Amino acid sequence: QLLESSSLLYFNSTTNSIIIIKRIDRDTLCPNDDLCLTCYITMKFYDIFYYDILLLKFKINDINDNQPIFNSNTYTISLTENNMPGIKIRLSKADDIDCLINNIQYYELTYIYNNYIIISKINLFNNNNNQTINNQPFYLEYDI
Repeated sequence: QLLESSSLLYFNSTTNSIIIIKRIDRDTLCPNDDLCLTCYITMKFYDIFYYDILLLKFKINDINDNQPIFNSNTYTISLTENNMPGIKIRLSKADDIDCLINNIQYYELTYIYNNYIIISKINLFNNNNNQTINNQPFYLEYDI
């Protein structure tokens, strides 16, 4: 006998099956779990044969289902010929509600230099200890 359930799941007592009735988005369900460790949906049942309460716990794993959102579709950076090498240009970040492992891994910048398309990537993870720099501003180093 079902005692308690999430609005995302339905228990059919005739067939003893559990059915997902709404889309499950881990990032909406557990928005503060950046490491994807503690997001669960539970169902509570009463066992009429053993007079015991059973708790079913479903761990919700994250997938990369939310795309990053930028404030603008295009960003333009203008440099003058007298900029000094080593100047830092602050770049805008996107918002991505997926947890860290499915969040933005790197940014790709595309620009034209002497009629060539140049693509550069900015990695958001510090390779030394696998920590993200996601909550910190990041910059493009101008060294031409």
